[in-house]
Amino acid sequence: MTFFFAGQIVGIEGYVGNVASGLVAGMNLARSLNGEELVSFPLTTMTGALMHYVTHAEAQNFQPMKANFGLLPPISGDLHLRKKERYQAYSDRALKNLQAYMLSYGIMRTSVL
Repeated sequence: MTFFFAGQIVGIEGYVGNVASGLVAGMNLARSLNGEELVSFPLTTMTGALMHYVTHAEAQNFQPMKANFGLLPPISGDLHLRKKERYQAYSDRALKNLQAYMLSYGIMRTSVL
C-alpha cells in the first residue's frame, strides 16, 4: 500500500504551499492507481523546490517551510539583477520549465507561452 501526504503534516506552511502539495499528492495518487510514472515538478518551480526541500532536508535541522524565493536555484548572473528583476527572472524560468515539463507528461497538450 502506498501513502501520499501533503500540507502541514509534511512540514509545509502557508495556504499556497499546502494547496500545491495537495495537488501533487492527488496527481500522484491518480497516476499510481493508473500504473503511470509519478510526477515531480522541476526544481526551478516553486512547487518543485518546496517538495524537494521537505523530502531532502536533513532530519536534525528540518524546519517547516513556506514558499519563498530562497528555495529556488539561483539564476546565472543574478548578482547584477535588482530584486524585482531577479524575481521576474525566477518567474519566467519557472513558467518556461513548467510548460516544457507539462507537455512532456501529457498534462498539457499545446504550448501557451
